[in-house]
Amino acid sequence: MLQFNTTFYTITSRCTSRLLWRIHLSFSTNSTITATKPVNTVKSNHQKQATALNISINHNQHVEFNELKKNICTNFKMEPALFTTIQNAQNVNDLLQVINTSALNQNAIAEAKKAIVTWINVNDKLTSNSKAKSLVSDATKVQGIDFTKTEDAIIDLKRYRDLSTAEMIKEITNLTTTKNRNTHLLNYFFQNILEHNIVLKLGQCSSLLYSMSILNYSDERLLNKICCDLINIGRIHITMLTSMLRSMASIRYKNKMFLKYVCDNIIKSSSANVKRNKEIVSVLLSLATLGYHSEAVDKIIEIYKKKWIFTNIENTDRLNLVWSLIIFKKAEISDVASVLNKTFVLKLMAYDLKITLSHQLKLLNINGYAQYALKNYKGPFLDHSIIPCVTNKRSKQKELNITILQETLKNMLPSLSHFKMNVNTNMGFLLDAEFFVDSNFHIVNIDTDKNKKLTKIGILLVDYYETCLGEQAYLGLIKLYKYLLTCNNYTVIYVPYQHFGLEDKLEKHIAYLRRQLGKAFNKTI
Repeated sequence: MLQFNTTFYTITSRCTSRLLWRIHLSFSTNSTITATKPVNTVKSNHQKQATALNISINHNQHVEFNELKKNICTNFKMEPALFTTIQNAQNVNDLLQVINTSALNQNAIAEAKKAIVTWINVNDKLTSNSKAKSLVSDATKVQGIDFTKTEDAIIDLKRYRDLSTAEMIKEITNLTTTKNRNTHLLNYFFQNILEHNIVLKLGQCSSLLYSMSILNYSDERLLNKICCDLINIGRIHITMLTSMLRSMASIRYKNKMFLKYVCDNIIKSSSANVKRNKEIVSVLLSLATLGYHSEAVDKIIEIYKKKWIFTNIENTDRLNLVWSLIIFKKAEISDVASVLNKTFVLKLMAYDLKITLSHQLKLLNINGYAQYALKNYKGPFLDHSIIPCVTNKRSKQKELNITILQETLKNMLPSLSHFKMNVNTNMGFLLDAEFFVDSNFHIVNIDTDKNKKLTKIGILLVDYYETCLGEQAYLGLIKLYKYLLTCNNYTVIYVPYQHFGLEDKLEKHIAYLRRQLGKAFNKTI
């Protein structure tokens, strides 16, 4: 789920004595905000009641409302056109209507609308006026929010405002223990820790990272603070570092300064005995997941590879180690052969039936590496009667983007026979689209004689969940896909979700793909 920043939750602790908002039964003509263009509206049976929700804004309230709109635009990474429309919203009802008609996925729309309603409740005692409460309820139900449930989820945050950082972290830990993903409360705690804490202690950093990982909910600004505070602590025991790095990989947060700090710490501790193998494998797996590769990573591999005795490493750890090495392009023939042989595969698949899909996908990645990336490999390959050529399930958002990509190619290429969608690479993933071009750069029929000199073009759509937080970079797995395809003589074009918006016109999608294709071949298309 998309994350969003809720700076406004802390306003309660500063402004509880003021009534920030007033509800009017009809749109006010005296609003101090003037829209430069009309906001889209949503027609419904309750439109009259919905449009009755209008909030007159004085100068100070104008500033607060603009801050709300800015937070929504920033944290949901709105497209420029939608950003402008949101900035032109005159009141909360307009804002709800814009969000409802946006091209965000349903989870993001629901979270954005809940944030708006929560903000109203935190900044104003609307529930003290039954008529005002009814108006808010009607308007938000029209927009797809069950106000009653939203109100129940909004707790009295004032009782937490005087808690110390340590006590707030305890409250977050309690939420983690009960698997209670109360985003309103979590945002309140995250914001207060950011505003009022000077330096977090080691244990506090570890607890916060673990909670974010378990609840699958994080705040990038707090993550950045955690990394800065950890770096200033100095030397940290490798066990603690391993645990925190695992949490960061789980929430996809990439901070190069911190990752360099982790690697430097491990290199300084390289005199450790062979019992530390498991922790080093975990570190390399986390770094590979985040797609972080550096000279320090190579140094760790060089130091510890002498201590890796595969007979002393558990089957899952051995698989994870070799999989990490192929992402770093450091796997040797003996490494790959050790996990592709039939005996090992059978032991691995019998080890834990609950995670066999993850095992299968990694094995298929490694098998592809052996086929296309390793020179002079003469070791075993996977027996596909044991490991079928499966692929991972796509997110709903990615499925929507795939549909748009297909429509784009239909209108961009000569005919349906000139491209393929959802091509199983037999390496553990689907190639979103492929087509061929000849030596004159003409796109040819997909069934053209492959003996002719053709260039294979592969398109990889990259969605939000395949992109790191913090540093905007692709996860290690996505980089591996491109490398394997390149080794299989594909020219690969990335299509990131930020540049392929659902709300954009077909012409824009076509123009974008043409530019990317031109860049790949240094041509104007």
